Amino acid sequence: HRSRLKPLDQLEKIRYPQKNQLIFHISKADTSKIKVDNLIDGYTAYGLDIYLYQSTQVSSMEMLWDGKLMPQPNILVSDLYNMTFDEGEYNSSKHQFDYYKNNEATFLVQECADGGGYYQIVWVIKDQRIVQRLAGWIY
Repeated sequence: HRSRLKPLDQLEKIRYPQKNQLIFHISKADTSKIKVDNLIDGYTAYGLDIYLYQSTQVSSMEMLWDGKLMPQPNILVSDLYNMTFDEGEYNSSKHQFDYYKNNEATFLVQECADGGGYYQIVWVIKDQRIVQRLAGWIY
């Protein structure tokens, strides 16, 4: 019901310890996967508003939660480009993430890229697993 909905910024904002974070492995983009209209396997690719030869992609993701390191399914990140423009490891202890709490769920709000390729991701974590990922932009 509509009365149960709240904007994320009205939830309790929290600071999570270093032991709770998402870890992304960023590599140079594999441009052979990208098709017409920025589709990859039928899914929209986010962050592809710059030249492909300059792009990076998320090659894998892990979740470190309560001291446990858990690899995450590639489907969660296979369409994410230019999250950051640097290759290497990138994690949610950086300033681009906000943490919110609502009952048993934790929401990580992430800002990716910049300029025309900007997009946001909301990671919903419950019971030490990602239960939902929302990606897009607000106009």
